[in-house]
Amino acid sequence: MKTFLSYGLRGTPTYFLIRPDSSVALTLVGEQSYEILRQAVESIALKS
Repeated sequence: MKTFLSYGLRGTPTYFLIRPDSSVALTLVGEQSYEILRQAVESIALKS
């Protein structure tokens, strides 16, 4: 529970997209479709 709270999680599942420098680029809370996840990963990849 400590880890859950330290990341400010509000629900499960929670997805974190992590940059190469280990920082959190995006957080998605709740169930996500494949399309939403794909778009999120692509948008982060384009910014790197």
